[in-house]
Amino acid sequence: ECETGKKLKCIRTDTGGDYLKKLEAYFRENWIRYQSSPQFNGVDERMSKTLVERVKCLLSQAEFPESFWGEALSTVV
Repeated sequence: ECETGKKLKCIRTDTGGDYLKKLEAYFRENWIRYQSSPQFNGVDERMSKTLVERVKCLLSQAEFPESFWGEALSTVV
């Protein structure tokens, strides 16, 4: 809101995290709709794991140091 000047209307998160309890009160006070989407947790986590595995494999096969991690990630995405 501060950067764009636009009012936040809705926020969506996974169900994890202790910070949500504190934020829920803020959302209610500021009329921000909060949605949780636990059905995507497994999909997101699996995709992250797959990307990490691909990056590690690429770096290993090319015998590149971990400093090339960002470039390898761009390649596998």
